[in-house]
Amino acid sequence: MRLKWNKSFKFMTRFTVILIILNTLRNTYRKHLTKFDSVEHSTLLTDSSIRERVSFNRLNVSQLKKCTDRITLNYKFLNVTSSCKAAVFPSHLARKPSWRAADKNNQSYVFSAYVLRKKRQIVIVGITQEGSSKYYCQIWNQNFGRQNMKMEEEPAKVVTLPEGRSLRYVTAQVVTLSTREYNCKTYGIYSTAQTVTCLAGHLLRYNAVLFQCMLPQSVELPTHVSLVSRSCETPMNLLDIQYVRSPYVDKHRFTVCLSPLNFRYNRDYEIIEWVELNRILGADKFIIYNYSSAINVARVLDYYSERGLTEVVQWNLPVGVDTWPRENKTVEIYYFGQIAALHDCLYRNKGVSEFIVNLDVDEFIIPHGINVTKWSDMLMQLKQDSNVYLFRNTFFKKEWNNVGIEIQNKSLVDKHRLVTLQKLQHETEIFSPRSRSKYFAKADGVFQVMIHEVPWMKNAYVPIEIRLLHHYRDWETLDDPPNVKVLDKTVPQKFGQLLIKNVQTVWSDLNIINNLRQ
Repeated sequence: MRLKWNKSFKFMTRFTVILIILNTLRNTYRKHLTKFDSVEHSTLLTDSSIRERVSFNRLNVSQLKKCTDRITLNYKFLNVTSSCKAAVFPSHLARKPSWRAADKNNQSYVFSAYVLRKKRQIVIVGITQEGSSKYYCQIWNQNFGRQNMKMEEEPAKVVTLPEGRSLRYVTAQVVTLSTREYNCKTYGIYSTAQTVTCLAGHLLRYNAVLFQCMLPQSVELPTHVSLVSRSCETPMNLLDIQYVRSPYVDKHRFTVCLSPLNFRYNRDYEIIEWVELNRILGADKFIIYNYSSAINVARVLDYYSERGLTEVVQWNLPVGVDTWPRENKTVEIYYFGQIAALHDCLYRNKGVSEFIVNLDVDEFIIPHGINVTKWSDMLMQLKQDSNVYLFRNTFFKKEWNNVGIEIQNKSLVDKHRLVTLQKLQHETEIFSPRSRSKYFAKADGVFQVMIHEVPWMKNAYVPIEIRLLHHYRDWETLDDPPNVKVLDKTVPQKFGQLLIKNVQTVWSDLNIINNLRQ
């Protein structure tokens, strides 16, 4: 009996071990089949033998946008429902925001997409050639109940944005005159503060546009949208849809939108002064569009991004842009797509910020009212409620010397190259409203903007006694007479000490970070 029992025990033990091994292998095989639901294991998607054995209902579509560029999903496992026959979800196009072509002839490109729930409308920020063909929105919606994708197609309305259209690109200097306005006849006109240069040029190829599509009644929460030039065409782009918050709950009061950094921008000291002074004035957030910048500037942008103050949007335009020094290359869009960037910033901040503030890195909206130091204080002083507040411009010429002008804390001011504390004289001329002006615009109250004003809206003109746009620029006019200069110590008197302190803190932090990395 003992011998039989021993044999039975050994047999059962071996059988149990075999079952455990088989079950382990089975579970391991299952894990290998479904691991690509996790981004951490997305490399398995490159194994076609595994993909062939996975049914579509195991695919986690919500993870598609997180896949890297090197991963290509097998479309046949996506159950797409659409009136377009053989429609497939273009998951291979899912990647970080970037400019993408909308047609094979590169007539149009798209960058970002936003849903306005109240209007039931999708707005796509893009650029296009004048006279381009019709376009359609392919609106992708995931059905979470059945784990499939539904695609609805709607015609797109193309709205050409008002500034930057039919402008001439400057190519060659012809003549310089000592007046601000001059009829160059058949040539383009390019004017500075004291000179006008007649230039040969060509019409720009691309304009900034908004593609607008209505949401079908059958679609509630689309996840992606593609823009195509022909109905039911296989798309060349796939944009993540960003939702405008509703009901609107503003997270920030003032968000500053900065025109695209360009020409390998490397003035880190300038960007620090710009951020710190605007923070003192009341800015909560900065959206910085970056076409090209140097490593030292990237270090500064990273510093502010890690502290939640800035959001850097990489702005890699796929068309010809300005170059410096000038190169014999065709420029195809106005000033690095500034108009498109402004609209991306506008829609990005709807429901997030109460106001957007459109500024360049050499511009500051400075309060001139008595005992007023904050933008919010200025709005209270105006005692009116408007969607747009417009500020008049004056130039502080950077080449003017400081003979006879006392500069407080001069050694620190010069060390950190703080132009707002160095240059204290502006022109006697204050530009008229809408000419070189900048503005506050309520993000939820406007739908189109321009560089110097907001079109088709009542712009409230802020008196210069309350607020003035300080514009620090080098015009290379050293011999201006004293009667065109106005001494203005508003910035050093109201903000000088705090600005120096804050800038010193930033440089100290950056040096510590740099030492830790070495």
